[in-house]
Amino acid sequence: MTDIAEGQAIALRALAEIGTPFRLHGRTSGVALDCIGLVATAIGGIVAPIDYRLKGGNVDIIITYLENCGWASKPPYVDMRDGDIAVVQCAPRQLHMMVRAQNGWVHSHAGLKKVVHMPDPPPWPIIAMLRMAGD
Repeated sequence: MTDIAEGQAIALRALAEIGTPFRLHGRTSGVALDCIGLVATAIGGIVAPIDYRLKGGNVDIIITYLENCGWASKPPYVDMRDGDIAVVQCAPRQLHMMVRAQNGWVHSHAGLKKVVHMPDPPPWPIIAMLRMAGD
């Protein structure tokens, strides 16, 4: 499968989770997901690192972990493609992750209590973006 086709497959797996209930530390597709669980489901079920923290956490831990799983950092807002992963600053000292899909973003929304798709532009600044290495 080409990298572009894999990016589209990642986006489709994320889109398939729309409506799945939000639950902190949720990791079960179709049952309950938080933003890390959604990303893990979309990119093929990687296991989230034990030492991650999105609230007050360090974006470098997230980037390093995904790079170790075969992902590469890329400039935010440049040449965005389906399947890209964004780390955003959704509140002071609060990180959040989203999957690029259909000219918008799929993410597990704590306030709406479910996985949703939102159109561009994202309401929060993108502080890191990752794409499957080699693309």
